[in-house]
Amino acid sequence: MSQRISAIGVMSGTSLDGLDIAYCSFSKNGVKWSYVIYAARCVDYGPDWRKRLAEAHNLSGEELALLDADLGRFIANQVNLLLMDKGLPRPDIIASHGHTVFHAPYRGYTVQIGSGAHIASGTGITT
Repeated sequence: MSQRISAIGVMSGTSLDGLDIAYCSFSKNGVKWSYVIYAARCVDYGPDWRKRLAEAHNLSGEELALLDADLGRFIANQVNLLLMDKGLPRPDIIASHGHTVFHAPYRGYTVQIGSGAHIASGTGITT
């Protein structure tokens, strides 16, 4: 029995170089998985986004929640642009790593922003 899923993967690194987006499909035939990357791009953040993300760890809870929502909307917009620019069909899912603001595994927590709810509502794709 074979299975197939199309997905967009999104990642924002702490290097602040930009937002990485890839449109892929994954197929499973028996126990073997294979994949195809149909499109990928790195969207430069520009100075405003780089500044906002670099300073995120200094924000109040409310300001961080607003940045989380804003980044989710930005990601949704960039996903929609990739789909439109490349003429790609809507994928089955979007998987977003988010942008790490706090990472302290030794204390039992990590915080990524880039609201999945805003990505889903902005694209109409399960995130």
